[in-house]
Amino acid sequence: MNRALLFLVPAFVFACTNSDPGAEVAASNDSADLVESASFDEIESAFGFTKDPNRTRPEAVLTRGTCYKAMAAGTREWNLRRYTRGAAFFYVGPGDEPGPIACVDVDIDVGAQFPKVVGVAGLGLDVALRFELGKLHWFGPPQIPRDGMEYAGFERGGMLVKPSDLGATPRPNVAAFDGHIRGTLTELWPPGYRGTHAASSAPKIETRLPGVAMLAYRYANEARAMIDVDPIGHFVSLADESVPADDTWRWVARFETARIDYAFHPSAPGAAEGAESLSLFSAKGEALAGCERPVDAAAHDWECWNVHGAAHAWEKAPN
Repeated sequence: MNRALLFLVPAFVFACTNSDPGAEVAASNDSADLVESASFDEIESAFGFTKDPNRTRPEAVLTRGTCYKAMAAGTREWNLRRYTRGAAFFYVGPGDEPGPIACVDVDIDVGAQFPKVVGVAGLGLDVALRFELGKLHWFGPPQIPRDGMEYAGFERGGMLVKPSDLGATPRPNVAAFDGHIRGTLTELWPPGYRGTHAASSAPKIETRLPGVAMLAYRYANEARAMIDVDPIGHFVSLADESVPADDTWRWVARFETARIDYAFHPSAPGAAEGAESLSLFSAKGEALAGCERPVDAAAHDWECWNVHGAAHAWEKAPN
């Protein structure tokens, strides 16, 4: 995935547009299809895409996509691969070398005359691929309305987003939703997860998995083409490994080459409602990075260390 579109923060981009009959607009010269590239396999498998060499997807749908508009509005050379129900966009490097995929437009409601086009980039794209959520089927209000929340429903999981004003540049340690709706990724349901079983006093893990996803994304933020070659890998499992006798509630998210422990400490000194932490370990158990914050204040962002910040530089550990 190309992190160049992320504005140096873990921006969660999930914007959508509704296509309508308007005038047919030809794609720009920069967006002529690239026929051969090995970096598309993961996208095609994840979203269930079928190549569209005959351009059966209408040009009007293509050019109304969020990703198409964002790429066309920029100054860098770019290209795309067309699919029957979407398109994948990437920047072009020296010698016309295709870069990693930066943004993906996905058609949903494909039976409608004019499908909704949902743009996926940044943290949102990383989550969809890393957690192998499958095809995107829905983006809009959840079945049970929740204070204006928006729900992204996938074949094997989902994400809940709370619209809010995050400013022009989301803070780096926030699981930030950016695009058509600005807000925060507030809940994440990975494949196989059906609800929390921790004690009622502990935060529900689906509300903490956005932090897990943010830490994985920021640590692996190295402009790599595919998740299966980055330092974290794909999501494997989620397990409640709490030890009530130790006054700690712990969930462990395991990935192919790492794991992230979420811990809730209800009696943490100086935190009225407890504190929580995220700890990233290698497959060999080596501590790699982490985050922490008090639970009781929504204004508290995660304080993280050993994650990529501006220009892919490492943020150092706190005192």
